[in-house]
Amino acid sequence: MPLPANIRAICYNETDLSAFRVRMVQQTLVVGTLQCKGADGKHLYQQQWADFVKKFDPELSANFRQMQTITKAKRVNYDVLVTEIANRTGGRPALDPEFCPRQHRAFEWALTPNVTTLSLVPSPYDFGPEMKVFPCPPQ
Repeated sequence: MPLPANIRAICYNETDLSAFRVRMVQQTLVVGTLQCKGADGKHLYQQQWADFVKKFDPELSANFRQMQTITKAKRVNYDVLVTEIANRTGGRPALDPEFCPRQHRAFEWALTPNVTTLSLVPSPYDFGPEMKVFPCPPQ
């Protein structure tokens, strides 16, 4: 995707981009938790979600506050941004037959002992470019 002409005005510095990515991981995994079900209709990743929240709760809380500050500075509605990530994730199962296995791999990675921060967890999907969230180019 080509960068917009006004990239310097809308780009995210590395700290803000990292915060956005953490929120994207959280939103993607919560949607996966709700959508991925076994043949018996039970949610497949409820326990992994509970373990994820327990492991990263302080970081998720800090990220929430950080994202509110970032979205305010960017003049973006936080709730709309989070909803957009959730909606984009919610549409993926129709396009990606690996949706639930992708969620499973993300949980496995996040819950390993050597992953000590959410910044080490890649999101199953990167919606940044689709959502016009671009890193600032080098000067």
